[in-house]
Amino acid sequence: GMGNGPGKGMGELMRGAMGLGAVQHGEFTVQQDGKAVVMTLQRGTVTKSSATSVSVKSDDGFTATYVINDQTRGRAQAPAVGDSVVVVAEKAGAKAVLIAATRKG
Repeated sequence: GMGNGPGKGMGELMRGAMGLGAVQHGEFTVQQDGKAVVMTLQRGTVTKSSATSVSVKSDDGFTATYVINDQTRGRAQAPAVGDSVVVVAEKAGAKAVLIAATRKG
């Protein structure tokens, strides 16, 4: 196909993530280039942020840190501490493929 790995279907991924309402965090599997890839989803507040990683804490206390790089979609720059976000990442290596601002509540 014409897809280039995790970039394929990001619009659908984002619409799905934003439509999950009260989901705090979890895992799901997608098909990429004929392989099953485990992805993680987390909604929460940024607790640490740098040019290369972001840590997010969900309302239930779950915290995770994700690698961000120039292939991470949704943000031109690292999110700020205190921002409400949803993160979609490859579970292997905790590589964020998408970070998007959300509204609290």
